[in-house]
Amino acid sequence: MVVLVVVVAVGLVVVTSGGDDDRYDSHRTVVTYEVTGAADSVELVYQGAEGEVHAEAVPLPWGDTVTLEGADAFFEVSAQTTDGSDQELACRVITYGTTLVEDRTVGGFVSCDGRVNQQ
Repeated sequence: MVVLVVVVAVGLVVVTSGGDDDRYDSHRTVVTYEVTGAADSVELVYQGAEGEVHAEAVPLPWGDTVTLEGADAFFEVSAQTTDGSDQELACRVITYGTTLVEDRTVGGFVSCDGRVNQQ
């Protein structure tokens, strides 16, 4: 009697993007938008996680954190005083503790925008 034994080797390869830390995933970037100023409230526009644009009136200071998709993700936040006055406003966009862009004005309108990979 002949016994034939077949051995099959199976290899498992696990590829990760750095675990739960999104800094190592080149297609996702977490950004925090901030708007501050002397005005009580502003008309605000900002780029959301899925590329949608949010527009709303908000009290100051204001902030929100979103995860942008794509290695060339676009970010934007802009604010204008609700009463049209020329009060001081400032905006800032931060990712992982690093400021990507910031601006300050006394003209009643401020905007911070750009692309993640151009910073």
